[in-house]
Amino acid sequence: MRDIDLKNAFGTADRDFHRNLYFTLAKLQAERESKPMKKRFARRLCLVLTVALMLILITGAALALSNAWGMMDFLRERSGVEVLPEAVDIVQKGMPQTGAQTEHANFSVREAIYDGQVVYIVVDAKPTRPDYLLLGGDTWPEYPISDLGPLFEDRDGLIETYAAENNLICVKADIGSPDDATEGSMDYIVEADGTLVFMLKFKYDSADAELAFSIGCVSALFIESEGQTKIDIDNLQISTLTAALRNTGTETVVSTATATYADCGVRVDKITLTGSAMAIYARIEYTVTDVEKFAQMDGCLWFEFVDANGERLPMGAYGGASVQALDESGTRFELTDNLRAAATLPSKVILRAYRYDEQIRYETHSFGME
Repeated sequence: MRDIDLKNAFGTADRDFHRNLYFTLAKLQAERESKPMKKRFARRLCLVLTVALMLILITGAALALSNAWGMMDFLRERSGVEVLPEAVDIVQKGMPQTGAQTEHANFSVREAIYDGQVVYIVVDAKPTRPDYLLLGGDTWPEYPISDLGPLFEDRDGLIETYAAENNLICVKADIGSPDDATEGSMDYIVEADGTLVFMLKFKYDSADAELAFSIGCVSALFIESEGQTKIDIDNLQISTLTAALRNTGTETVVSTATATYADCGVRVDKITLTGSAMAIYARIEYTVTDVEKFAQMDGCLWFEFVDANGERLPMGAYGGASVQALDESGTRFELTDNLRAAATLPSKVILRAYRYDEQIRYETHSFGME
């Protein structure tokens, strides 16, 4: 499975959500029909998680594959990032929740973490019949069976062949992020008992002690129509999963000075680092100071944190970065990123500008943090 972008995909299960979800799945179906079939998903994450290293040595990989997948399994095996050892202590289980039920699957929260910046949540979807094979995200029956996750990665053949040989019925099953989540991503695997397990990450910046949220859950059969496999959108099943999480908290440091990146035509005004056991979340606010030089970046200006040797710092558990305008002037922007979690926030960071489409590196400046 691969990470799926959830921004603007699904929302809470009100009227707008139903309409948006319908058109999202319809778009997924149309895009699939207009593009060549993908043979195998790329796996973009490959580092090693150390937070559960002791557990790995004791239990071994085989046990991890046979047992129910949890938060640390996804981080270790699928995201490959390092978090702090105390991350295992902030994993929430048995939280207040109301499960979601459709004709094809029952959805519930297995584990979650909310650190005031990001929600990390593991949701399981259990098929309501033993002959249902639940397929998440953009997985289709004609994709390789290895796309179903670690238990299947060494097998050859297609999902539809596996389903036919085992008298299974393919079912599309998915979840979404809340409307007020700013962005997110999703990964998923199939366990030995047929449970489809999702790992969902979405940004939710709040100082509230508790976060209550709703997630849309859907299912529909795959059907044959006009010689093609399609999602039976006309009989889409929709339900809502609700849960409440406690905020485990963060700490923050802010840059003490500005710096001008003359080669790029911008000035970095402020860097904010917010740390938790999961990651250091970074916000870089910058202003255009030279319109012509900034225009030469062709919208591809980016920033990266580096060490004293100029090596890029490893990413945190959330992964990914994004840029957004701070106002309508077209001159003020904010880049959000995340770095590997650390026991203490740094007193100094080194920030380098670069053009990501051509991988051209520009100036580097140091910033004091307090």
